Amino acid sequence: MSVLEELKSSTRDSLESKQRELSELAKKSKDDAFDEEVFRDAMLDVLSQVRIMYQVTIAQARDTQDIDQVAELWKETHLFYKGALSMWQGMNAICGDSPKDELFVYCGELIKRLAQASADQYRFHAE
Repeated sequence: MSVLEELKSSTRDSLESKQRELSELAKKSKDDAFDEEVFRDAMLDVLSQVRIMYQVTIAQARDTQDIDQVAELWKETHLFYKGALSMWQGMNAICGDSPKDELFVYCGELIKRLAQASADQYRFHAE
């Protein structure tokens, strides 16, 4: 496994774990014991990891000569972001109509933009 593949795998695992943690924290958002600082720190971790995933895919694509492999890299990345977006929408539903923190909103928007960008890259390279 190359260094980039290892970084991508590690990032994916870490992000999935952090999303589960955020889901649990979001469920507690209406409790008095809710720790907003812990929630914001977790969101910052998610922001970092979703960016890393995209950047690693770019690096892998640049290092790959086969256009079909490049398309496959973007397809995998897009599927990852679709899952992340689905998880984020679930957290948004858990929080309900309560006012959303700007960082929370930005994180969801970033995931949505990266899901769209990775889909665009996949379509471009698959055609």
